[in-house]
Amino acid sequence: MAQLFSLGHITHVMNIGMLPLYKREQWDRWVALFINTDSPMTPTFDEWFKDHQEDLANYKRQGHDMHIVEVDIDLFVAWARKKSVPFNAKARADYTMQLLIERMRDSGDLNVA
Repeated sequence: MAQLFSLGHITHVMNIGMLPLYKREQWDRWVALFINTDSPMTPTFDEWFKDHQEDLANYKRQGHDMHIVEVDIDLFVAWARKKSVPFNAKARADYTMQLLIERMRDSGDLNVA
């Protein structure tokens, strides 16, 4: 079971890792959203997905308990606007972690400390 703890506005989840999974049909929209940022998306979904699979395999080989979290662009944009955060890699990671925490909390796989 994962351990969750909070220090002010920072939430930590121990003993897990996560990777976002973007929808192929939304890929061009992701690229356009991040084209002029410090964290542009890989130009093609196939190229990104190949890297994603390699990253996943590497993390698993290192013994990490990895979770794949599907991220919808419309829900991400709504979340970022509500939180007034810029569209960047940190926001993508924070949103993906929030989705994972919610999923784990709902399934009972999260121990809140």
